[in-house]
Amino acid sequence: MVDDTRRTTNDLQDDITPLALPLAERSVAHVARQLRTASDAEWTPLLCGSLAVNCATLAERPDAARDKAGLPRNELVALAAECLRRASQASLHLPEMHDGTVRPNGYAVGYPALAARMLGDALPGDVLRETNRRLIEAADWFLNWRPLSGLYYDTKAEETAWEVVIPVMAQVVAPDHPRRRAWYEKAREMVLNAYSRECDAHDRATRFDGIPLADLVHTANVFPDFTVQNHDGFNPCYQMCNNQYAAPWYAAKRFLGGVPEWFAWNWAGLHEVSKRLLLRDGRTLWPSANDYWPQTHIGFANYHALMAEALGCGVALWALRKSLRLALDEQTRNGDGSLQSRRCPALPLAWQAHFTTSACIALWFAPYARAPRLTDEEAFAQTQGTLLSKDSDFIVQNRGPLAAAFSWTPVYGRGQAFGMVQPADDSAWTEAWCSIPNLVGSVRLAPEDRREIRPCSPDGYISHYRVRTCDPGELVGRRMDRLQGAHGEAVWSLGRLLDDQGDVLHVVGLIASPAGVVHLERFIRYGQKNKVLAAETLNYHLVNAPEDREGFLVEWTGGRARVPAGDWRLPEPGDVLVFDEKLALLRLAGNTALRAAQARPERPRNGIGPKRPWRLRVWGERPGPAPAPGYALLAEQVTLFLPARSVAQARERAGNVRVELSPLGVICLRLALPDWRAEYRLECGARLSFTAS
Repeated sequence: MVDDTRRTTNDLQDDITPLALPLAERSVAHVARQLRTASDAEWTPLLCGSLAVNCATLAERPDAARDKAGLPRNELVALAAECLRRASQASLHLPEMHDGTVRPNGYAVGYPALAARMLGDALPGDVLRETNRRLIEAADWFLNWRPLSGLYYDTKAEETAWEVVIPVMAQVVAPDHPRRRAWYEKAREMVLNAYSRECDAHDRATRFDGIPLADLVHTANVFPDFTVQNHDGFNPCYQMCNNQYAAPWYAAKRFLGGVPEWFAWNWAGLHEVSKRLLLRDGRTLWPSANDYWPQTHIGFANYHALMAEALGCGVALWALRKSLRLALDEQTRNGDGSLQSRRCPALPLAWQAHFTTSACIALWFAPYARAPRLTDEEAFAQTQGTLLSKDSDFIVQNRGPLAAAFSWTPVYGRGQAFGMVQPADDSAWTEAWCSIPNLVGSVRLAPEDRREIRPCSPDGYISHYRVRTCDPGELVGRRMDRLQGAHGEAVWSLGRLLDDQGDVLHVVGLIASPAGVVHLERFIRYGQKNKVLAAETLNYHLVNAPEDREGFLVEWTGGRARVPAGDWRLPEPGDVLVFDEKLALLRLAGNTALRAAQARPERPRNGIGPKRPWRLRVWGERPGPAPAPGYALLAEQVTLFLPARSVAQARERAGNVRVELSPLGVICLRLALPDWRAEYRLECGARLSFTAS
């Protein structure tokens, strides 16, 4: 356990700099080595803007404080100059990656301008002049641009936040320009219309620069409960994408004499959501699935740095230390200065440079004088608890040794569901990959009825979409309805999925308390338009990555083994499995038997992350022959997750749990655990209801 005791402001430099500085130094040196043989195509605007800022940040550090593995100052300045030259050769107007529109980009224009200002006369004059000229042209372009609005499924918050650095930096490089006031007003409009709520557009009481907020806001990108949806569901990556304001915040603070009060509008509410998602190792829980991977963006160190700076948040400062330490440890194990070369061998250099900028941002804001220094226990007291979002349809239980979540707005899974249970101190337990079902079972089609997976675009690209990338032998359900709520310290969610042709009704739910988690599932076949073979319950996935562990220690009723990455199968584990002496999975009731196996996907996952991770999967299936055609209960299972070190301990703790099942889908649960005493009655058939007492 890391000793995170309180420290004074004067000592804080020893908390952040010894972590962030070597991380950035070694990563920049790694990118520089790779660029010696890189093609021109690899010098993307994201690479040039990010790397230029990274080099400028490190070049300002005294050589005596620098890491031995880093580049000397003259090489950093030369590399930054090359980045700025190449950035100036690219088109000023770049396609926006989501909607295809063309506009100037913050990484291609704003970041180079920030780097140029930081390096100043160390750069060749022509490079400095051209960088600033492009910046002014881009800032003028935005004067006629109206920030975008998007609430459901696809917020436009981050697409505006990316570009705020441009009008802010224009004020820095041209303080006497006649359009300086116009750039200021455009920056204000962009900030207030990025992470905006619908109520902001009607708020006449709040004023900035003497103007009512209602006259400044014309978008709605954030829900009333401060949750954000992107890529089709609630997405923590975009919940925290106001990290894109770090560069303009820093520029305003350092070069413009201070940050305007409107800059942090709505951040406190957004941050309260993000805090509830922090696990004990400082990384983020992904309650609605993940289209990156748990270690992405080196734990969002840029976000934590900005929240510690802007909000004076001690939890953010605590998470920043944790994230940087984990990233530095992984970099050290990699041995080549890269951030994630073993985990993501195909990670583009642009993303390596982009992630490195998070470490540089951590350096910008030290010593974080406003943020209190929290111990682990003090941080846990503020992060642990429950989160129930009625706007984004998900629940989170993050109090106790296990963290759990269930969502009806999963990332890239519109109309479906996703759940997870993991130890609260192990963010690498599962990658929560969005294109596979987790804590959501599968309806299996007969081989002759399997369908084709079609690409989403003419070039053959298959998106993350669950409906696109699911197994050809799976019948995909669509959401019908759902219920969710809280009872005491527990949160719960219950809902139904029905396929397009109405063949199989799939009821799935989760009850999560600090003491344990109950998962329940029923598959009822009503129609027979599809040739349904069977149903598999649970689909509990763990990721067995050599970068994180030597393997999972698995104990079952008949044995115990260390399971490293590789093919593995346990056809009859019994009703109890225990993983790493931390988490027990117990099948309490139903017509299924547990199965366990480990494999890696045949088709690499798309995106920039790990391509073919080894996943250890536990599921339930009905033994014996398939039911005859027609109406049938295909599968039914009630599962309990508990913290436990052994099968014997798990059985002992679950000894006072009672389950009653009825043919029409009424499930009665009576729990008499030491820390969880409750009774639940659930209707899980043609009717849906939840009663707690």
